[in-house]
Amino acid sequence: MFKLAYILRALQLYTWNIHNLTKGPSFFGDHCATGEFYEQVGMDYDSVIERAIGIGDESVKVDEIAVKAGQLVGKLPHNTPDMNSYFKAILDLEEIVCAEVEKIKDNYSEGTKQLIGEICNKSEMRQYKIKQRLK
Repeated sequence: MFKLAYILRALQLYTWNIHNLTKGPSFFGDHCATGEFYEQVGMDYDSVIERAIGIGDESVKVDEIAVKAGQLVGKLPHNTPDMNSYFKAILDLEEIVCAEVEKIKDNYSEGTKQLIGEICNKSEMRQYKIKQRLK
């Protein structure tokens, strides 16, 4: 769950940053959407960390997650006036979340599968909203 955790953390930090940087004609919609996104992803990140600790997954180390999340965020677009590039980066991260869930889901109990499956479900809903925003 280490990779899923750091991807979620990166997604939370990035969407929070974009939420604060939002401006222009689509300000109200973009600001609201990114606010919703980072709050949801933050709760999902917290759920993954708590579950990992609860099941004794010692690969999940919060300090290492912070480093990996920071590295991932550092590779994403910054300081651009084009809001679409930010939303495309968010969409890419959301797709990585679901790909990671698919990759790891069979390694866990039914309860944990349901938890990470629901994370992917919420991610797919955000992906739909982002794709509508990018049209």
